Amino acid sequence: MRLLILGGTSFVGRHLAEAAIDREWNLSLFHRGKTNPDLFPTHEHFLGDRLDDLSSLQGKRWDAVVDTSAYIPRAVRLAGEALSSCAERLAFISTISVYADPDNSSVDSALARLGDRNTEEVSSETYGGLKVLCEQEVRKHWGERAWILRPGIIAGPYDPTDRFTYWIDRVANYEAFTKPARLNQPVQCLDARALAEFVLDGLVAGHSQTVNVVGPQAPMDFDHLLKRIRRELRAPNFELLESLGTPLPLEVPRENENLFRVDAQPAMDLGLKLPSIRETIRSTYEWWQEQTRELKAFKPNLADRQRP
Repeated sequence: MRLLILGGTSFVGRHLAEAAIDREWNLSLFHRGKTNPDLFPTHEHFLGDRLDDLSSLQGKRWDAVVDTSAYIPRAVRLAGEALSSCAERLAFISTISVYADPDNSSVDSALARLGDRNTEEVSSETYGGLKVLCEQEVRKHWGERAWILRPGIIAGPYDPTDRFTYWIDRVANYEAFTKPARLNQPVQCLDARALAEFVLDGLVAGHSQTVNVVGPQAPMDFDHLLKRIRRELRAPNFELLESLGTPLPLEVPRENENLFRVDAQPAMDLGLKLPSIRETIRSTYEWWQEQTRELKAFKPNLADRQRP
């Protein structure tokens, strides 16, 4: 299989690249050369900015393309114009945030709409609506040759968002830390490696139906997650401090918690293989131990006490 990844050196794209290499696929990557540019040195790299210059891809052919890095419709349009005649299939990584109502997140539910369809500013308010427009561009250029996947929260090694990693870090390194506002809030986290394998399997199978992709295998809430992290890491007991009212990673308002109750079965029926949450915890912890950086997005609350 000749595969082109738009992206491929950061988080989901990196897991996709590693999975393709493990399968001995012929791998090409298109990226700006700014994030981990030295990865995968024995494979073909094309450098360029997808919003400015895709000329390095001209005259090439692939069996499939995976787009992990489009956030505005112009990016999808330019890629479609450049690649839809150069590849047989496209897998497009969208998001579960495309739904207008968090309580209705089946694939045929109403989708978010932007007040300004011309905006290219990506924010928490525009993200879902922009991805809806991206999906529309995908269908325009690729038709039934496209497969649109809508993941929820993705977790695992290489995660730059630190959302899942935050709780790994807290349990492993803090004797007391601020608890989530609601320990019974549901939480869903999809292992990035499971997503990568699912995408590659689906390209081989020729899937084209839009699908939500969520995990893990069994439902869990914050209380279960924190206890499971402690058990898997064999960490000492910790003290949970009262919430300060500031939203913590993976927290959502009560009215939006159905975002973490999405049915995984349709994707599993298509071949998604979900690992146990223990595998995601252990692999994320092992990767995090190797990092020299601090959590970028979330700083400790003053009351949190790190282990001596």
